[in-house]
Amino acid sequence: MADLETIVSITRVGPKHWQDFEAVSPGGVHFSGFLCRQESDWLGTLAVTQIEGRKRLEFIPGMPKIPYPYQVDRHGQVQLVIPIPPRATDARFTIKLDGTCIIFYAVRDEEGNVLEVIPRTRLQPVLTPSRWGNWNALLAEALPDPTPVERAVREHGLVLAFELWGSRNPHLVSYDTPLALTLHTGIRHHKLLAFPRLAHVAKIYGF
Repeated sequence: MADLETIVSITRVGPKHWQDFEAVSPGGVHFSGFLCRQESDWLGTLAVTQIEGRKRLEFIPGMPKIPYPYQVDRHGQVQLVIPIPPRATDARFTIKLDGTCIIFYAVRDEEGNVLEVIPRTRLQPVLTPSRWGNWNALLAEALPDPTPVERAVREHGLVLAFELWGSRNPHLVSYDTPLALTLHTGIRHHKLLAFPRLAHVAKIYGF
């Protein structure tokens, strides 16, 4: 429990919100730790406490839920409200696709060397089929060659979040597109990547 106590102390997120896990990557890397399930900026964060039997502590960011930009006014009417920081000089808006968040991240050894780049959903350490869908098969179809994404994660120290969406992965919104994978967020050093930088990375690696 000492690991969990340290995690709680650092994040200020209570122990009840951390779910322990033990996982094996597609490439055979054994790792374990805790996954945050609190509805906050920490949602989906992995606190890795052991890799290949060696203890360590590394926080790998997840993808917090994107809040819907709607508020109900005093008359009960729903209003579209998009807050923009007062000193902002540029703002970009993209369509919020209705699908499954697929996150690519790197597992590293104690020297910081990348052992493997792994895809996952928001609340799992490794991509795993569930009653909601066979994410592995759908991802393989939408992204037959993950090499460019894996290279971007390795070479730039990024966590990349995509949306797996379309009629083959039904949610609330109906789409004519059968299946697609769309990049929407990049995280580096636990901070969101500015859109121009994210677009530049996507252009370089072709995804």
